[in-house]
Order: sequence, then C-alpha cells, then structure tokens
Amino acid sequence: ALEKYLDIHGIDKSIAEVNDYGEVKAIKNGETVLKVKFKNGYEEEKLALKVSNIDVESLEVKESINIYKDDTGKLKVIVNGQENINAKLLYESSNENVLKVDGLGNITGVEDGTAILKVSSINGISAESTVTVKTVDDDIQELSVKGGN
Repeated sequence: ALEKYLDIHGIDKSIAEVNDYGEVKAIKNGETVLKVKFKNGYEEEKLALKVSNIDVESLEVKESINIYKDDTGKLKVIVNGQENINAKLLYESSNENVLKVDGLGNITGVEDGTAILKVSSINGISAESTVTVKTVDDDIQELSVKGGN
C-alpha cells in the first residue's frame, strides 16, 4: 500500500476519496486539491482534481407525490445513496397535460390527474414516482375565526 511511502491529504472528502493504493473514487461533481508528500522528505506536490459526470449506480425517489394545480416543486433524487450529487439526469413526465417537468427536475402541476415522473441516468439507471395533481378546493366560500379578546 502507498501509505508506507506517501502522505496523501488535503482532499475534500465530500468530492472525492483516495484509498491506501492511491485510487481516487469520485463522490460528487466539484473541484478539490490533492496533496501528496513522500514520507522520505521530498517536497509536497499539489494536484488539482476536478470531478464531473458521476457514474450513477442507484437512484431513489419518493414513491408518490401530491401537488396542487399551478404549484411548483423539485423532485428530490438520491443518487448512489446520497443527496445533492450533481449527476447528469434526465426527467420525463408520462403526461405533460397533468404534470410538466424541466431538465433540472422542477415540476409544475397543470391539471387534475396522475402522471408517472421518471428520472434516468445517462447509463440507464432509472426510478419512478407517481405524482397526483389536485385542484385546491374552491368550494370554501367563507372563513371565520372566533376567539381572541
């Protein structure tokens, strides 16, 4: 193992990790600096490390979502067991008349109904959520509040 000869440090472990053999594993997109120093006293070297296009091994989304007509939200996607990983993902609504989705996972309720929201990675991993769009109850005519002084 390299740890006998090298001191590897300084890396932002939320972006990438380095094992005892010097292999780098990407965690999420970003930039960090990897500092390497030979244990026999040679100078320290700094290596810039840029991580992009994370390999997606698994995707998780909520099984079902409720949203009101004309409301917006964002689909929460767990990539490789972690939140906030900037993997390249594709989003698709099974019925754009009920639910619209953009390329960032932002959703908008259009009409009452149900649509399947599918999220996929470029390497074919996918997950689906059933989204139900409802209209706010317009039958409420009057609201009174009693109490106080």
